Amino acid sequence: ELVCDANQLTSLNVSTNTALTKLGCGSNRLTSLNVSNCTALTELWCHNNQLTILDVSRIPP
Repeated sequence: ELVCDANQLTSLNVSTNTALTKLGCGSNRLTSLNVSNCTALTELWCHNNQLTILDVSRIPP
């Protein structure tokens, strides 16, 4: 689990965290987020960012 809300982050690399189950990165300044390799991810909170790219392509439904 990783929670990094409200830190004014402009980038976040979680691409090697394949065991990550929960990610909270809301209220930052992210413009893109790639969680496609985080195949164990079951919860994602990325509200209040400036996202134009969100890659969840390999996350199971």
